[in-house]
Amino acid sequence: MSETANAIHQLTERARLIVDTEPTMPADPVYDFEHLGTRIAESLVIAAEAQVAEANSLLEQTKALAESIREQVKIQTEALASLNGRLKTFGSELLEAHRKFNGGKHD
Repeated sequence: MSETANAIHQLTERARLIVDTEPTMPADPVYDFEHLGTRIAESLVIAAEAQVAEANSLLEQTKALAESIREQVKIQTEALASLNGRLKTFGSELLEAHRKFNGGKHD
């Protein structure tokens, strides 16, 4: 399973936990707000863990994109160096032809 698919699966499972899972609560909460507060606290932790999983997935995607960019830059740099070398050779040959056929005049 790819990193992205794995992260999506993890997020889906954690979202399902938020909806389906009852938080661990005291046996007999004294106040309703205690139950609500516990549920909110646990939901925050689950949401934060989901964000961490998504961030890790995005980090891996970004690393892959950065590597691809590096490879493309290397390829284009090599192509530009080759072009520059050919242009220098052409310029030298053109100047040499000028000197040869014009007797070196008009340099």
